[in-house]
Amino acid sequence: IFVSGSGNCISSFVMKDGVIKEGVSTANGGGGQGGNVNVVGLFELDGGEVKDGHAEGNGGGNIAVALATSQFRMNGGKVTGGTATTAHAGGIYSFYQAGANGTLITGGEISGNDTGLGVSVGGVTIMGNPVIKDNNGENIFVLAGKTIYLADPLTLEKEDSTVVDPTLHFAFDDLSRYKDHSVVKHLSADYAIGDYHFDITMPVVIENGDLHVLFGENQAMTGSVNNDELNKFLLQLNYFS
Repeated sequence: IFVSGSGNCISSFVMKDGVIKEGVSTANGGGGQGGNVNVVGLFELDGGEVKDGHAEGNGGGNIAVALATSQFRMNGGKVTGGTATTAHAGGIYSFYQAGANGTLITGGEISGNDTGLGVSVGGVTIMGNPVIKDNNGENIFVLAGKTIYLADPLTLEKEDSTVVDPTLHFAFDDLSRYKDHSVVKHLSADYAIGDYHFDITMPVVIENGDLHVLFGENQAMTGSVNNDELNKFLLQLNYFS
């Protein structure tokens, strides 16, 4: 399936049930191609299954989100069994930055995809409680041993850093300058896939109390009322956008 888009003319495809399977892409153009679904416009996956696709060239075995107009919203459904011959992704390949465009995953399951990541992490935002597991290679991002940064939300200048431990937990040593007020920062991590280098980012509220941020098969923040409310707001913002 090709979901087209150009300039102000953006096509949309909403999938609520059914199966898309066994598509093959041999293309190498643009940011990549998807074996089952190639997204240039808007693809919203609410239910059903996209499975067993294959990408010979750049891209995702099941889904590619690879151009500046591309938008993929996964609220439910499954992406499974995809393969790719490159280091990109058997499941979903997302190349452009998140925001108005890019990939937003709030639910569903990404599993059993071969070769590389379940989601290739260029321009991916993850909220809610999606299941991302049992992919050959890496699921979405394995951050153990990698450096995490706090950055200014406007300038993106990195201000503090720490290293993720083997259990995928981390803590910043000294945030005492924020003890008297809440402040929103970007939490970010550098990530590389072959020759591609990406920046994984998420908003986080620094405030009094113990804030624990967990990266892994799922992403969660606990111990902070304002961060819970921020996640709820962002989920609702996506729902109405």
